[in-house]
Amino acid sequence: MPVTPTLSHRWPVGAFFGLLALLGVALYQDYGVGWDEQVDRLNGIINAKYVAMKLAPEIARRQPSFAEIPDLHGSQDTDHGVLYQLPLVLLEKVARVEDTRDVYFLRHLTIWLTCVAGTWVVYRLGAWRFGSWQWGLVVAGLLVLSPRLFAESFYNYKDPVFMGFFALAIYTMLGCYASLLGNALLYTH
Repeated sequence: MPVTPTLSHRWPVGAFFGLLALLGVALYQDYGVGWDEQVDRLNGIINAKYVAMKLAPEIARRQPSFAEIPDLHGSQDTDHGVLYQLPLVLLEKVARVEDTRDVYFLRHLTIWLTCVAGTWVVYRLGAWRFGSWQWGLVVAGLLVLSPRLFAESFYNYKDPVFMGFFALAIYTMLGCYASLLGNALLYTH
């Protein structure tokens, strides 16, 4: 059953996600640093150094902290993925955030906004599955109301972020499936 795009449901959906984003902006500084967050950040920095040495070695060597960053080959935590950590390290540099406290605040806000985007994808999946934007909001609301997942959405870059990207992969798969079949019912607004 298709969910047709109308102004009557765009307002409540926009209000829900706008309030969710604002809630995170109000709360992101209330969460501490996770036990593995420092190690994972360092792993991102080590990998950023490795990539920089491959792409622009002269510029990388001129960085003030270059000598202090361990090499990738001697690091113990190279078995952790850095697909999300590398952009966070780059964001730190672009935003020119250097104070450790501010670095983690920026990371927590970014993780929260990524999780809000993942919740939006879950809303879209729920709206498609149940054929109703209202039920899509219920599904997204139930996801947000899980206290443990809510808290983890500020400092855990692994599980809630992965869940959001997994939901995006499912949503993308449904879109590809729909285009192969010529089925417009899968596209909801």
